[in-house]
Amino acid sequence: MVPDAEGLPEGELSEQPVYSYRAAPAAPSAAPRPEAEAEAELEAEAELEREPDSPDPAPEPEAEPDPDDYVEGDEYVPGEEDGPPAVLLSASKASAAPIWAASDHRRLWVGRGDATLAVAREGADEIVTLDVDAAGQLWIIEAGGRVLAGTPALATSGADTLELKLEPRGELPLKHPRAFEAIGAGADLRLVVLGVAEQPLGEHDWSRRGLAISSDGRGWTLRATPDDGNMRDGFSVSPDGVVQIFDGQESGCGGGYQSRWVVDLAKLDTPEGAAAKWSELAWPFDTPFGRHPGVGSWSYGYDHCPDWEGEVQLCAVDGDGQGHPLPVGAGKYALAADHGAVMVMTAAGLWEVSGAKGERIADGQEALLERGYEAVALDGGGRMLLLVGGRLHIGSSAGWTSVGLPGFDGADPA
Repeated sequence: MVPDAEGLPEGELSEQPVYSYRAAPAAPSAAPRPEAEAEAELEAEAELEREPDSPDPAPEPEAEPDPDDYVEGDEYVPGEEDGPPAVLLSASKASAAPIWAASDHRRLWVGRGDATLAVAREGADEIVTLDVDAAGQLWIIEAGGRVLAGTPALATSGADTLELKLEPRGELPLKHPRAFEAIGAGADLRLVVLGVAEQPLGEHDWSRRGLAISSDGRGWTLRATPDDGNMRDGFSVSPDGVVQIFDGQESGCGGGYQSRWVVDLAKLDTPEGAAAKWSELAWPFDTPFGRHPGVGSWSYGYDHCPDWEGEVQLCAVDGDGQGHPLPVGAGKYALAADHGAVMVMTAAGLWEVSGAKGERIADGQEALLERGYEAVALDGGGRMLLLVGGRLHIGSSAGWTSVGLPGFDGADPA
């Protein structure tokens, strides 16, 4: 290698050096090299003198994933559970005042008409999910898998006082419940829970997501679902037994997909139900969030509807995957589907929705949307229940009323 004349010490040069590839004068008055630069050069030389074949230290082996930490999707994700929302809310199907229940997973509130009861649960396991069936019976699934049931009733001591006795019914065969629907009542009751099982379900070893089905909370049937991606599930069961779920896979690079599926609950809930065929329905949007299963094969997404050039808004999607603008206004919204009904609240109004059609039945509550709601539910009788800051707001064609939940985040029940 030909040295650089400018890099040689002055004392070793007897005369001005000249090289064939370059001519450069040595600077007799060059300033001393900075100490940091000299140290860097020494370190580089030392690196060259090291054994060229010295192997790098072997990396520490990664700990094997614990199957008990499995959540959802095609890999183990310790500690990252896509469980139910922070606040649970459900209401019975009612033509008069609905029976409703709300929980922050530790505490429980129930209501009927103007009566509200904060249920004591000291020492009990956390509530993972809950629902109220068509007859007003409350169903609760606790963290340990225990299933409880009871019907809030007016106490004999006063017209505005509620009583609730919860009785154990059975054990849920799912380790991580995600969503819960109690359909019908009495002999027609079906409890349907979407969640993750301890053991693989279906044909793939990594697929553990499935449906648990029961008529009484005691005996359960487990059925695999057709997909097991890492996206949060949307889930609904229509009164006629159509089960609809959303799934999909999101990648860190921004890629991924979404899928939606439907199946007849009656076909799943038979001895031959493991072979029941799920049908995949087209989904026209790339919407990891802001997607909602509706009634039957209808679904709703917050996006630009096909051939529509206005603002992003709610779109109704039919069973063929065709998007239709939903005429309920743009901006923030609350949407729920239950008991065979779909309702939407926007700043433009409170709407009853059937497929791609909306009928305005009352004013909207923009202030509630701006503040942010903890949970939304329907009673199937034309009422939307919206929980905001410890107060339950109930909207219908008669307008809006509200009731306080005593002790909910320190809220004033008055």
